[in-house]
Amino acid sequence: TGVLIFSSLTAAWAVRCAQLNQRRGLIACLAITLLCALAFLGIKYVEYTHKIHEQILPGRHFDPCISSGENPMMTKSNHCPGSKSSVEFDKLAGKPVAGCLEQSTIDQDPRTQGLQADCMVTSSGKPITNVCAEVVGHSGPHEKNQYPCWRPTYQPAVCPDLTNAVDRANGKPARPQVGILVIYGDHEVRGKETKITAECKLAPPVQAPADPLADPVHKVALGQKLVLEKPVELTEHQKHDLYYAGPPPENTGMFFTIYFAMTGLHGIHVLFGVFVFIWLLIRAVKGHFGGDYFGPIDYAALYWHIVDLIWIFLFPLLYLIV
Repeated sequence: TGVLIFSSLTAAWAVRCAQLNQRRGLIACLAITLLCALAFLGIKYVEYTHKIHEQILPGRHFDPCISSGENPMMTKSNHCPGSKSSVEFDKLAGKPVAGCLEQSTIDQDPRTQGLQADCMVTSSGKPITNVCAEVVGHSGPHEKNQYPCWRPTYQPAVCPDLTNAVDRANGKPARPQVGILVIYGDHEVRGKETKITAECKLAPPVQAPADPLADPVHKVALGQKLVLEKPVELTEHQKHDLYYAGPPPENTGMFFTIYFAMTGLHGIHVLFGVFVFIWLLIRAVKGHFGGDYFGPIDYAALYWHIVDLIWIFLFPLLYLIV
C-alpha cells in the first residue's frame, strides 16, 4: 500500500515536470513510478508463492498444509513440503478411504496432548524410530529433532469415522488405522516413491467413570477443534494457539477464491501500467513531452491513481477484516 501511494505521488509529479519542461525530472519520476510498480508485483509474487507453497488455494483446491494454530494438517493432496502422511484420499468420492483412526479412540483423554496409541512406523520398509520432540512432551522447546521423525496427528479434519465401518472384501468390521505424520528435516529427503505405513496397537476402550459424581468422559467429535484442559495456567498466547489449533473455518476456500480473483485482477492492471510507463519512459528519453504536449503522461497518471484507489479499497476489505 505504501509503495502504491508513493508511486501515485511520483506519477503526479511526472505530469508537473512535463508541464514545466523539466526533462530530467520527468524521466526520474517515470522511472521511480515504474520501479514502484515492479516492486508491488514482486511483493505479490512472494505472497502468492507462499500461499501456493502451503496449498492455500482457491475453491476446491484449498488444502492447507498448516492450520491456523500452526499445526501440520492431514491434507487431501498429501504433497506438503517436508511431510508425508499415511492418508489415502479418494478425490472423486471427496473423502479419505484409509490412513485414519476414529479420533476418540486414539485420544482418550482430551486433557493430555498427543494420542494414546502404540505405533510402529516404517518408511519404504525401514523403521523410523525417532519420535518428534513435540510429541514426547518432556522435551524442551529448543531440543532438536533427529530427522526423519514421526508423530501421530491429532488434526481430524479429514479423518473418516471408522467406528462402524465394514470391510467390503470380507464383510468384517474394518480395521482402523492411525494417521501418521512423518517430518523430514531438509524437505528434500522424502520423494514421491516414499511409502509410509503404520501399525498401531489400539489402546483399551474408554471406560465410563464408576463414580456417578465424576467428570463425564468427553468424546471428541471428528473435525472438532481439540481444546486441551491443562492443570497449569496457560499464557494468553498459549490459549490463543490452542483455540485456533483446529481446522480452518468453514468456507475459507471461498474466501481465498475471492482473494485470488480480486487481487489477481488488480495485479493485471498493475502489469498493464508497467507496460504503459515503459512506453512513456522511452518517449520521455527521446524528448517527446513538454509544456505543449503532456497528455499521455497525464492520462497514464490518472489511470495509475485509479489502480492505487482500487488497492486502497481492497487492502482493508481482504487483509484487515480477517
